[in-house]
Amino acid sequence: MNSNTKYLFILLVLPLLFLFFGNNFHRTHYAGDPDYIYLMNATSLARGVDAGHIDNPGTPVMEIGACVLWIHHATEGWDKDNLQYAVLKNPDKYVNLFRQTFILLIALSLIITGWIVYSKTGNIWSAIIFQITPFLSVNMLEHAWTKVSPEPILLFVSTLYAALLVVFYFDSKKRTIYYLIMFSLIGGFGLATKATFLPVLVIPFFLFRRWKYSLYYFFSVIAFFFLFTLPAHAEYHRMFDWFIGLITHKGIYGGGEKGFIDTSLYFENLINIFKNNLFFTFILLISIVAIFLDRSYPEISNHRKGKKNRAVLVGLITANLLAILIVAKHYHANHYLLPVLALSGATLFFSLESIKVFLKRKIYLNGLQLVFILLFLVVFFVWFLPVLQVKNRGYKETNEEYVEMNEILKCNYNDYLQIYHYPDGLNKFSALNFGNGYSKLTNQEALSILYPNTYFYNIMTGGFQLWELQIPHEQIFGKHGKKIIITGRPMSQVHITALNDIGIVINTIFTGMFQAIYELDTLNLSPYLKKIALAEKREIYCNADSLSDDGQEYIAGEYRISSGWTQSDVIARSDKYSVRMDNNEEFAFNFTVDDLYPGQDLECCVWRHTTNQETYLIASAKDSGIFYKGTNQSVEADSAGWQKLELKFSIPKLDPPLERLTFYLWNKDRAEVYFDDLKIILH
Repeated sequence: MNSNTKYLFILLVLPLLFLFFGNNFHRTHYAGDPDYIYLMNATSLARGVDAGHIDNPGTPVMEIGACVLWIHHATEGWDKDNLQYAVLKNPDKYVNLFRQTFILLIALSLIITGWIVYSKTGNIWSAIIFQITPFLSVNMLEHAWTKVSPEPILLFVSTLYAALLVVFYFDSKKRTIYYLIMFSLIGGFGLATKATFLPVLVIPFFLFRRWKYSLYYFFSVIAFFFLFTLPAHAEYHRMFDWFIGLITHKGIYGGGEKGFIDTSLYFENLINIFKNNLFFTFILLISIVAIFLDRSYPEISNHRKGKKNRAVLVGLITANLLAILIVAKHYHANHYLLPVLALSGATLFFSLESIKVFLKRKIYLNGLQLVFILLFLVVFFVWFLPVLQVKNRGYKETNEEYVEMNEILKCNYNDYLQIYHYPDGLNKFSALNFGNGYSKLTNQEALSILYPNTYFYNIMTGGFQLWELQIPHEQIFGKHGKKIIITGRPMSQVHITALNDIGIVINTIFTGMFQAIYELDTLNLSPYLKKIALAEKREIYCNADSLSDDGQEYIAGEYRISSGWTQSDVIARSDKYSVRMDNNEEFAFNFTVDDLYPGQDLECCVWRHTTNQETYLIASAKDSGIFYKGTNQSVEADSAGWQKLELKFSIPKLDPPLERLTFYLWNKDRAEVYFDDLKIILH
């Protein structure tokens, strides 16, 4: 085995370890944010629909996801469920497929970068320094192994960016246009993936000596950015408003007061960034020392290669410092530094390139690299590995809790309506709804078909939803009675109190760290909701054959309907009698329905026999200005000339509530007309 082959096997070790442990690291199932944002948008792109999410912008994540869906679905056969339905039926399968694809891409980029560095330097230790970069931060590993988000793609593209810097540094040819295109291409892709890549874009400005090349680079990056964000072109206005908000507001995600920075937090954030990223801080300090040493010996550093190294190193230091200054504005997580964290190996390499000119023997340089690698191994096994084990166990226990909750539901509450805690509930439906909301509702129709009776309790609004549709809670109780549970994350006392305030009382059945089950406490509901929850479906039918003893009312089971004197045996649709209206009768068949509630579905129909179309079926509140519906258009006719009039509607949510409606027949022209078979159904 020659040395190159031997070293190739060595350079496979870290990428394969990254691939193995990444694929076997647990993740949270049904994490809506951010996994399902990218799953749902990738599904839209795969169907030829524009992306709806623009915050990162994140479009390359969606584009790669769409390609994964195409390839996977094609291999399974297009004769099965269409792509959209296949994803929505088993979404977490595809989230995991995306995650595994991203981990594979990162592993491949580590192999490519390691081999490029070794082939250019002939130094295996230098190559390993580049390959250990993802392992220098627990946060970087966690995001790469557990998330479908921009961060794994940023790690992939930043690793390739580091390789490009090495190729540029060792290239003795003048290929300015080639590098201009390559840095622009990767830069535009990185910026389209997430705006946190912005600081990395400054590096080439230090590499191209002429202003015109810098200008070409600037406009080329913009062009590639628009190319990679093309699927979100319809949302460019919102995208740029989002970016402007981030710059002009003090709070996270462009919120809070207007202003550039919050000085009360900014300097504290700077300190925390350095404290929370020790390897990054250590390497940055080494790079600054290297620059000062380099500047102290111009006779050494001013030769061509020395100038090139200094340009790259100054660019890397500037990118690091710029990233720190930007992230400190809204610092609350380390993954916003990921693009420069992923260049830590490159920063250390070029720092040692500056330092090595002061070392008398090459063995000293190898010694420094080996010392750093040994330091990393000590820190990793003593500090990082236990933290990763705790995190992995936490993900595992989260999923086990989800399984435990579902077993309880399956065994004891299989016939109950489940209302899902939203937006942070860790379950299939909350995750789908979250992703759907961030993809312009492009999957709403398919979701409604696959999962028609899927309700949510939105803790952000304190209201109930049927997917994205706001819906009165009275309608849910009216349709599904007393067998109702709420599942999802444990609710705080604030949210439980908010439910109590609208008359809803719940009992805790199960509660864990991330999952909970609450049952509707029917006995302790407000009297109004208790009446609704316990109510049965009502159906009122009258064929005009039965009259009260005084002949003034029609009898429909336990109900009474006015205008019994209109009974006629001239013609009837069923049995012997019908309702006859003529010049003496403008209104008839008057009946009032009580105990209605918001969202309740009502159906009313009656059969009419006449040649005059100006006869109506009416439903009206006491004040017709509040609610009034009527129709004179038939929806069906039989062979005997009877025409069916029909009203279908839901009770609107009003204040005060609409609890009573009157149904009646209106003979507008007072012509001769017959009615029969009145039916009112209250769901």
